[in-house]
Amino acid sequence: MVKKAVAVHRVLAVFAHTDTRAPLPARVRVRSNEWLATRCAATAAAVLYLCAFVNFDSLIALHNVSHCREADGKGAELDIAYLQALGIDALPALHRLAATADGERLKSFAALRTDELQGELSRLLGDWRGWTYHRQRLRDGAPSP
Repeated sequence: MVKKAVAVHRVLAVFAHTDTRAPLPARVRVRSNEWLATRCAATAAAVLYLCAFVNFDSLIALHNVSHCREADGKGAELDIAYLQALGIDALPALHRLAATADGERLKSFAALRTDELQGELSRLLGDWRGWTYHRQRLRDGAPSP
């Protein structure tokens, strides 16, 4: 294994125009492909595991409401239909929009979409198989974690 590393080092040294007989630096460790594959698989598993606890729909909705043209005057125009398409996870963002929007039309539209999503949430929670802790917190009005 060390012979392969030395050979690779010498090939690279030819391209760098350095002495090809120079030994490998002491800080360079030779690792196997199996080590690399194991590290990549472990990193991918850790990222996927952590992503399981992030509510991306809620984060997207809150970001869009906080940075829209209607909120700060600088961003893009808010697409409320897109917020509704994010599902019940967009309820906290729609509540915030209904409370802080300037235009009466936008407030009423946000309230209408909120009512539709509240109905969907009630329908989901009406069946015991649709109950989740997250949905219960949404119905109770708790902030999204």
